[in-house]
Amino acid sequence: MESPEIKVFEVPTASLVPYANNAKEHSQLQVEQIANSIEEFGFNDPIAVWENADGEMEVVEGHGRVLAAQRLGMGKVPVFYLNHLSDEQRRAYTHVHNQTTLNSGFDPLKLDMDIKQLDFDWESFGFEAPEPVGDVLTDTDEQRRSLAERFGIAPFSVLNAREGAWQERKRQWLALGIKSELGRGGGGSHSRRA
Repeated sequence: MESPEIKVFEVPTASLVPYANNAKEHSQLQVEQIANSIEEFGFNDPIAVWENADGEMEVVEGHGRVLAAQRLGMGKVPVFYLNHLSDEQRRAYTHVHNQTTLNSGFDPLKLDMDIKQLDFDWESFGFEAPEPVGDVLTDTDEQRRSLAERFGIAPFSVLNAREGAWQERKRQWLALGIKSELGRGGGGSHSRRA
């Protein structure tokens, strides 16, 4: 499909109507993190809309950004129109966009390296607080690297549970003596489940 030229417009935030069947959920914590990002970096990701049968600007993708803009009291937000899509296409695209944004992860080594070098309040954007930068690798860093290399994904990453890969991954972790139910401390007063 050939897409038309995308033009960004500023529109009143109050004029945007959420798509009633948008299945992606946005927790208050995530909306706060998006709002923190907008405050820090600006509104750099316009909201995709289309004009519905009632002539309203209905959100196709960007529901979380609309909620964050409302939280920040923003009177206007940037949007672009997807009116070249049919009703069926834009409804499907809402779900396809949501899914494809979930279908990737981070390279934990590159992410960790950059986070340690950049001076930001990472926790306010949903990241764990970075460990202090040091010249020497600790045992924990070395173990994390070997696990990431061995499994192709760090043990703390989100896995797609529908594919069942987590079951095989857990069997591999247990074979190495990693017991996820004990938490990061590896013992203490945590009780073990049968």
